This record gives sequence, structure tokens and C-alpha cells, in this order.
Amino acid sequence: MNRHAPIPLTRAVGHGCRGRIRPVAAALVLALNLACLFPAAVLAGQQPAESAGNAIDWPTVERLLAARDFSSREELFQLLHILYNRERLTTFRLEKDVLKRLDGEIDTLFPLAGCTAIEVGGDRVVFQFDGEQDIFVPNTWLQASLHLPERLVLKIDTLPAEPDPATGEPDPSERGLAFTVAEGSMQVRFSFLLELFGGKLRDAEGHRLVYRISDARRISRLQLVEVTPLGADQIRAASASDSAAGTRWFDIVHPDFPGDRDIGIAGRSIEFLGTRVELLPEKMIRIGTAEPQKNDKAWQWFDKTIGVFGTFAEPGDKAFNIEYTRNFGYHFEERQIVMNMGFQAAGTAP
Repeated sequence: MNRHAPIPLTRAVGHGCRGRIRPVAAALVLALNLACLFPAAVLAGQQPAESAGNAIDWPTVERLLAARDFSSREELFQLLHILYNRERLTTFRLEKDVLKRLDGEIDTLFPLAGCTAIEVGGDRVVFQFDGEQDIFVPNTWLQASLHLPERLVLKIDTLPAEPDPATGEPDPSERGLAFTVAEGSMQVRFSFLLELFGGKLRDAEGHRLVYRISDARRISRLQLVEVTPLGADQIRAASASDSAAGTRWFDIVHPDFPGDRDIGIAGRSIEFLGTRVELLPEKMIRIGTAEPQKNDKAWQWFDKTIGVFGTFAEPGDKAFNIEYTRNFGYHFEERQIVMNMGFQAAGTAP
């Protein structure tokens, strides 16, 4: 994939080459740059392109790609979306000869040159490569790479629906595919050179993969999600007597949170890694003592986090688990990498 003009990874993660940014500020950048998630919708009423179970030939692939209203910059997953959702094929194969031709025709993050077959059967997608694959992620200045095994099996899930933070309503133009890694692994590995730009990022083990596309908005995204369960042993809630001024404190036991009192909840206010944020009406937020500002995405993120930790009843409560997620997304049309983190109730789609 070579059509994208390079932009620095530092734009997304909040590390600048002009100087180091404090961890708290970097964490807020991650929180405030959350990518929106959009709902699923499966198009109906279309005739299948080929009989289920057949190998999809090159003329069929050409016809389907030519009929698109909008060409995503991630065309492999757009093709899978068309075949599975629009053409309603639940069993098909893309064989090596077709993949070889696609390698010279389309943009994709996946290494088609080393891919020998893609097979879809029921709710499983199997990617077969000629060996383990390491691919530099575009626009990262060789600072991030995607590692894939020789055989990768993804389970097709329901695309998680999440309202547009600006309107609170789902966007009916959004389509896509969501997966859980069923066999093999997908890893994002970061270069030690990142330390020169203000800090080192921990490598990520992806558990979920989401592809979203909107023909109406002419955008597409691919998101790899790392999910870490946090049980009672990893979330230490302070007792009422230890909480000052009505703030309920939580200490997260995880390498990404080396301090104590990581999150404090007090009504509609939250202190996150040392910075207090107050949620105001009409999705206004106040950071510290600054003037209120409107930020739909940040308001939604902090509101969700307050809700998640607000349900954690007492210290040592083992009846409720929280998942800590790190999301690594590529916004293809913007040629931008977006990284963010969050918390959710266990078993909730990101």
C-alpha cells in the first residue's frame, strides 16, 4: 500500500518531536481523540454473485468492485463486506490467482502478496499466508508494524452499534464487518524509536477487528481492539472513609497505570490520571479550572466511564468485571492513525 502520503504517528498519540508531553496530557489526548463507532446494517434484496461455496473468479471481483458507489482505501475488507453482506454469500473462497491480481489492483493493509487463500464458511473467515507476515503500518514512519500468523481465523460477529455522539442517533449509512480472533493472533508492534518522540508504547495483542464504511459519508475505518479484563484483584476501590470530599477513588493494577488513585468519581465529575473533568449540560465539559467547552466525543467518553465505575459497588466486589480496551484505528480517507483507550462492562462490544 503506497498511495498514502506519510504523516507522523505522533499526530494521533499526542507525542511531539518538539519536547516530551506529560503522561497525564498524553492520556487526555488519547481520551479526547476517540473514534466514533457506528451501527451495522445488512443490505437486503440483492442476488448472489456466485453460488455459495464456489471460488469467486476474477471477472466477478472486477464487476463487484466496478459497481461500488464509493471506493474505500481498504478495498480487501470492502470486497469481503460486499460479498458477505450485500451479495449474501456465507460460503466462498478467494484463491491465490485472484489474490495475486488484487495485490496489484487494490489498496489494503493486509499483505496480499503473501496470502495464498481467503475462505469464508458460516461465521468464520480463514486467512492463509505463506508464512508469518510483518507489515509496516502506512504513515507511521516505520514506527508501527502489524504481525500476522501463517493461519488467521476470524469469527464474524454483529457489528457493534454506537450512536453518533453529536446526534445520539445511529447513522443508517454505516455498514461493515466485525470479527473476534478465533485462531492465531494479530499484533501491533511499536519501534523503540518512539522513545525519541516522547515515550514508548506497549505492543498490542488484538482480540477484535472492526471494519466500517459509509458510502454516504465516503469514509472507511479499520480498528484493532485489545481487550484486558479487570477483575476485583485489578480494581481497588477505596472505602468510603478513604475517599475525600465525596470522591470515590479507584486504583487500577495494570502496567499502563503505574500510579495510585487513577480514577475518582464524584457525581458528574471524574478525575482521570490527575486531571479533573466536570460534565455539564448540553455536552459541555470543564477540564480543571478552564472555561467550559463543547466536546461531544469527550463528553460521551467520560460519561460512559463514570457509568462503568459507578456500578462497581464495594471494595473487593467480585460480581462485576470491567474491561480495559486499547483501540488502534486507521482512518483511510483521512490517512490518519487514531489510538484511544476506554473502559466498559465485561462482554460489551467496543
